[in-house]
Amino acid sequence: MELLTRKNPLKCQKLALELSFKYLSDMKTAKRRNQHLSWSSVSMPVEIFNAMGITVFINEVYAYLSAASHTSTEDLQYLEELHLSRDLCTVGTCGMGARLRKGSLMPKYADSILFGTFPCPTAPQNAHYFHHLKLKKGQAPPIYIVDTPFEPMDDPDFQLNYYCEELEGAISFLEKVSGVEMDDKKFFDTVLKSYEMTENLKKVFLLRKNIPIPISAFEIFQVSVPFLVFAGTDEALNLSKILLTEVQERVKNNFSVHPLDLDVKRIGWLGTTVVNPYDLSVFKFMEERGAFIVFEEILFLLFGLTKPKNRDDAMKALAKRMLFISYNLTIEERNDIIKKWAKTYCIDGAIHHVHQGCRLEATCDRQITDALKEINIPVLSINSDCIDESTYSPSQMKTRIEAFIELLKK
Repeated sequence: MELLTRKNPLKCQKLALELSFKYLSDMKTAKRRNQHLSWSSVSMPVEIFNAMGITVFINEVYAYLSAASHTSTEDLQYLEELHLSRDLCTVGTCGMGARLRKGSLMPKYADSILFGTFPCPTAPQNAHYFHHLKLKKGQAPPIYIVDTPFEPMDDPDFQLNYYCEELEGAISFLEKVSGVEMDDKKFFDTVLKSYEMTENLKKVFLLRKNIPIPISAFEIFQVSVPFLVFAGTDEALNLSKILLTEVQERVKNNFSVHPLDLDVKRIGWLGTTVVNPYDLSVFKFMEERGAFIVFEEILFLLFGLTKPKNRDDAMKALAKRMLFISYNLTIEERNDIIKKWAKTYCIDGAIHHVHQGCRLEATCDRQITDALKEINIPVLSINSDCIDESTYSPSQMKTRIEAFIELLKK
């Protein structure tokens, strides 16, 4: 089956790729540009760094880019030599390997380390381990850990106010170690731009409900990195506008990513990861067999931001987004959200990718499967490591997916 997006690619893909390379370049050249470089993760709102003009090494984003460029295994092998097992979450450890391994192109230093305890406790543990190794060499950067409330509370206002105070503490920490003061107007403008970007992306994702499907998951994957790392900047906002315009134009022209006469099976992709980035052929493999991913749970990290009215409201908007995404809720609340998405996007089946070493996914796999069975949605659970390519069996992955697609067609 010919995939129509190969002949009609999104024009904004080129811009997204340029911004992704800019992100890597910014990290590599931060010291030369006399720019403060902070090591962090998706557990921290990137808008804080962008508002202060601080270059940030986002652990998870680097891990995905490293896996996509087939260099992540070298970082993980080096960590094994330091007695850090691959049984741990490789998304969290890959970035540390890049910072320690001599052959890596990533900078071997960080001016500061700033992590949150959400959604995974492994991330701050890795940060402390990196800090310990550097401390032994007298090169340890200052470290700050933000405590993210998780347990449901009877008083949600207390939870929100507590987390806002934690984020304010993180800003004070960055001001102290970087010498850069947070400008309140700049912070508000950054969060407002991030909100506008989010609204554009929501519209794009809602258009994926359409029949025929106007944009493929592979195309979404290709343009997603800038939204994660440049949220709140003019570049990310502009990219979101261009993407929305292009997808709206496709819908207007009745463009489809698949032949109109094809019996399409709509798939929801669940879990803390997307398709293994070192084997993007899985997208094509599924689409050639008539199965198209119409939403990815991980990318809903981008959503949930409300429109801020002032500086304090902007902080609350960031805090709410971080607190109330599905990974920071109880499994019952997360399942309710997944079932809502399943109905909204009219999916025929779901694939739950359980990343090896991720306790967050391993402990809730059965509950998610049972919850979707309640609304007659079959689920395929796949266990694989999305960063460590050495553990991957492409034939096994594709055989299981193909069998699942055949099941959906019966």
